[in-house]
Amino acid sequence: MTFSARESQFDLGVYRIVRAHRALGPSAVNCGGGQWQDLALAQSSELAPGTYCCHRRTVTTCDTEEPLATRGIHMSLRRFVGVFFGIVGAALLACVLYIAFGDLSRHKGRIEALVTQSTGRPFAIDGPFKLKVIPVVDFSAERIRLGNVQGGSQPQMVEIGKAAVQIGLWSLISGPLDVRSFELRDAILLLEHGSDGKGNWVMGAPGAEDETDEEQGAVGVPVVIRSAQLHNVRLIYREAKKPDRVVQLDKLSIAQGQEELLALDGHGKVNAFPLSLQGEVGPLKSLLSARDMRLAIQMSLGKLALELKGVIGRLDPLDGADLSLKAEQPEVGAVLKALDLPVIATGPVQIDTRLKDAGALTQLDLNLAVGDLKASANGTLKTLSLVGSNLKFKATAADAARLASVFGVSGVPAAPLTLAGNAAQSHKEIRFESLTAAIAGASVRVDGSMRLTRDRKTALRFKLAAPSLAKLRETWPPMKASASGAFESAKGRIEVRDLKAALGENQLAGSLLLTDGAKHIEAQLSSPRLDLTPFFPQDKKAGAAAAGAAPPPAKKPEQKKKFLFSETPLKLAPMKDIDAKLHLACGELVLGDRSIKDLDSNLRMDRGKMTFDMRAAGAPEGTLQGVGTFESASDGTANVDMKIDISKLRANLGSEGIAPADVPPLSVAMNIKIHGNSPRQMASGANGQLLLTQGSGRTKSGFISAFGGDVLG
Repeated sequence: MTFSARESQFDLGVYRIVRAHRALGPSAVNCGGGQWQDLALAQSSELAPGTYCCHRRTVTTCDTEEPLATRGIHMSLRRFVGVFFGIVGAALLACVLYIAFGDLSRHKGRIEALVTQSTGRPFAIDGPFKLKVIPVVDFSAERIRLGNVQGGSQPQMVEIGKAAVQIGLWSLISGPLDVRSFELRDAILLLEHGSDGKGNWVMGAPGAEDETDEEQGAVGVPVVIRSAQLHNVRLIYREAKKPDRVVQLDKLSIAQGQEELLALDGHGKVNAFPLSLQGEVGPLKSLLSARDMRLAIQMSLGKLALELKGVIGRLDPLDGADLSLKAEQPEVGAVLKALDLPVIATGPVQIDTRLKDAGALTQLDLNLAVGDLKASANGTLKTLSLVGSNLKFKATAADAARLASVFGVSGVPAAPLTLAGNAAQSHKEIRFESLTAAIAGASVRVDGSMRLTRDRKTALRFKLAAPSLAKLRETWPPMKASASGAFESAKGRIEVRDLKAALGENQLAGSLLLTDGAKHIEAQLSSPRLDLTPFFPQDKKAGAAAAGAAPPPAKKPEQKKKFLFSETPLKLAPMKDIDAKLHLACGELVLGDRSIKDLDSNLRMDRGKMTFDMRAAGAPEGTLQGVGTFESASDGTANVDMKIDISKLRANLGSEGIAPADVPPLSVAMNIKIHGNSPRQMASGANGQLLLTQGSGRTKSGFISAFGGDVLG
């Protein structure tokens, strides 16, 4: 029995196979020409083993060894794959031919629109434009302009007369970027801050914060420029109410020199200071492979002379380095002043840096002196990015007060400031050991780590010691202070734990937690004894003791206030964003010659409403209790509800110099409500009851005359 595949109306190999397979059984012979015959009928004992007869034609075993359905599927799949890759290959070939020989310059309008959309600024190429991709990326354009931020000092941020660049196509994929030639003429770049304080170099919509944990630190030569010509290039940095800072590059060239080195030659000026650059780097093959590179560069800015020379065997990891950097300047103060920069120091500048191969790592020795500022760093490097580094550093300033005044900070003692420690950096974190800052006998030491991953977690242990607070600021009391604890911070979270502090004879312990940008606050503080007397104004005796001293300079008489309480409206809006829980427990609280004991107080703020409660015992007798609320209303006013109950508390009011046992006990019962939007309105709007009862004892007559003259007449 035979079947013809032409019986099918579909010219599909798989369909023909299935038709024959269904009719002849699981095994059949392909007789060619679309004919199939049953294996049993085709087999003949007269033929050699493994051969079959198909209508007087002999076929071999290979026609039947593979199952019929599988053989047909393979034939159809091969045909499909061949057709598919043929179409794809033709499409790719067409794209390559278009990119290689097509006129890409006609896409100038699309490129302008794409840059305008991505930067959010108008971008235009008003002159000729050329773009080719194969065999090298060849770009040139004239009269290029990029608009400035809205409200900027001038319409354009970037203006370029001509720009041309040729880049090796394969270097875009493999790196480093191989720039065959680069030309830039008549270019102006303006950098300035807008009215919102944002720099005009910040473009486009704000992107999501980078939250990757990718390891950073691999260093290579990012770009190799074989030939370059820059003419009349100007960079302007502009700030309001300050003169412009201008970097003018009249000419800079990079060209092939001797021994395949790249020769650099340029000159210009920074403001009024002449700028020059000469040197050689290479060879070219070494730059492309980032191996066995030589450098010899000399640069000058005014009287500042800088020299960099040596060799680097490899950048990552840093290996085979023998590199030195030296700089000298006879007077840095005049340069900083002329550039309108903070004059952090005056006097000569000396920089001496050396990189030297030290086996698997590279030794770094840095010594820097800028006037009376000195710094040094010694240790090992693994790469030029500080990843894998382990450095010991030290920096000193002869006069901390003068240095702080440069940045508008006052109240810093005129004493030497020292910063020293050890830092080791890996891909994931920076570890600090014995990081110490010292000034006027006071010091703080920090040990811990700062993560470089997306959580940005910082975990530090700190210890602070100051023999006298008066040495740090004249208005502070001459008391010894110390503190220790743990500090942790992460995104949106700051925590201080295991806090133990001492101030004179006072001791304080507790914790602090700030979350959600300091909008949520939790604090727990406790102290066996807290004496706040030294922080309050001294009494008249102290003033009399200082009578022999030179009188303070006369102050201008202040303008007499119209009212005792201010009419300025209260600023209540920030309260609505704060959520706080504060708890203070104190065994004894001392205020001059008055004190209370067993103080326990709580303060709670919740979206514009503040509540408090407290309780304490008097010394030697009596009790004190109080509760209250302070709530901001939607119309900008505040509502206060306060209840205070004081029972037989020897408050020592008007009883200075009287024995504690003779001080009369005082009882106060107060229930008061206050409403208003300013201190004066709240004082005038207070309403409630106040009952004051004083027991037997001794009180100075002046106290009764001052407060009871209108009652006891």
